Amino acid sequence: GLKWIAQQVNSGADYFAGKTVVLTADIDLKGAEWTPIGSAYKDHGFMGNFDGNGATIYGMYATSTNNAALFCTVDAGATIKNVAVKNAYLTSSASNYQVGAIAAVASNTNYGAKNKGVFAITGCTVANCYMRNSATGHDRTGVLFGACSEDAIYVENCLVYGNDAYY
Repeated sequence: GLKWIAQQVNSGADYFAGKTVVLTADIDLKGAEWTPIGSAYKDHGFMGNFDGNGATIYGMYATSTNNAALFCTVDAGATIKNVAVKNAYLTSSASNYQVGAIAAVASNTNYGAKNKGVFAITGCTVANCYMRNSATGHDRTGVLFGACSEDAIYVENCLVYGNDAYY
C-alpha cells in the first residue's frame, strides 16, 4: 500500500521512475503518524506517476522536524493526479523544511532531482486540512505544496477549500 511506496522511495530501493501507481480505493490513515513519500536532501524523490483514481486519503497526520506532506520530495517528470487529501493535520517545527498537503517540495533540479523538467499536479483536492510550520527561518507552508523550484510545477483543475495554513 501507500506505506510500502514510502518505504521503497525513502530507502532508495525504487523511485518509481517511468512507473504508475494507481489507488484502487480510499485510504484512511486514522491519524497515525505519516512518513512522507520521498526524503529531502537524500536524492530520494518520487519520480513516477501517482494516479489517485478519484480516491481520497483521510486522516494523514504528520508532526515532525522535517517536511510534512503526502510526498516529501517530488522530482521533475513526476505527476500527481486525481487524489484528494482530506482531514489532514500537518506540522513542522524546523527551519528550512516545508509543509503542504500534496508535496512539501516540488523540484526541477534541487533536492536530488534526476532530470530537469516539470512536476505536475492535476485534478487534486485538498479539503479541511491544517498545515503549519512554526519554525523561524526559511520555513514554507502551502496548501498544495510547500515550496517549488522556479518553473518546476504545473497545476491544473485542483480544488482547495476549508483549509488552515499558517507559517
